[in-house]
Amino acid sequence: MRRFAAFSILLAIVAGCSAPPLPPESRDPDLASVARGARLAYEAGHLERAERMYRDALDRARAMDDPELISTEAYNLAVCLLEAGRFDPAEAALREAAAEARRAGMDDRELTVASAKLAYLRGRPQEAAALAGSIPAGARGPDDAVAFEAHVLKARLAIDAADLAGARAEAEAAEKAGGDPPPPGRRAKVAGIRGRILLAEGRPGPAAVEFDREAGGLREAGRFADMIEALERAGEAHAGSGSSAEAADRFYRAGRALAGKGGREAALPLIERAAAEAAKGGDKDLKARISDLLDGIRDGSPGQAGK
Repeated sequence: MRRFAAFSILLAIVAGCSAPPLPPESRDPDLASVARGARLAYEAGHLERAERMYRDALDRARAMDDPELISTEAYNLAVCLLEAGRFDPAEAALREAAAEARRAGMDDRELTVASAKLAYLRGRPQEAAALAGSIPAGARGPDDAVAFEAHVLKARLAIDAADLAGARAEAEAAEKAGGDPPPPGRRAKVAGIRGRILLAEGRPGPAAVEFDREAGGLREAGRFADMIEALERAGEAHAGSGSSAEAADRFYRAGRALAGKGGREAALPLIERAAAEAAKGGDKDLKARISDLLDGIRDGSPGQAGK
């Protein structure tokens, strides 16, 4: 069967994975141009623009009645919609992608993992587990993005079920499938899983170290919205271990990054939490910077809020 050749945003497929000699979009230069623009928009975090461009690419593929192109662009659109939290249209796009993949005789492992993630995000863990479990065990070599994502999802399901031994085994399997060396996004996901396992074991100090690693990997990967969430998790874990100065720093950085993205109101609780933790053990410089940022957010001063 032919391998699904989409640009895999969700699975973070990188150079070196198996792929056809030419991407399917090369059959239509205009479609290829639109798809490249959509990818750039997605990577820059402009999800609405990326969605419009992926819809344009999908319409072009539909006009050609090319099942491989339709499946590829429907899948990419679904991934974009998943990232935006728009689950209903994402599910519809995945249905079309799966149907066209069957018509083209394509390998649909990526689609299966994406469907499993969607089921998980929609609160259907049994369906997610069944879909993830339908993917053959074992990685296809040391760099298998599909196996990696399947193991990550299985680890999250195991944590939710309080099966920490199972979660650790899935994290190890994900690490083996993630590449050597793994790209930063995959490294971050494994660190995040390990942090959650440690937190569930009542070990917030070691968990904080893993969440710090997760945030660093996400920053390297350019996934800044996810980085902010990881910094907040790190702050909570540091606070839980009694490391108030470290907690203050992570909440401060999370709030500052969120404010820098335009989320001033949402950033305020994070900065206030940073101030509270700093009062317990932060140094004078950090306390001053937190105070400056708070003042900037409250009075709407872009200069202070962006520092």
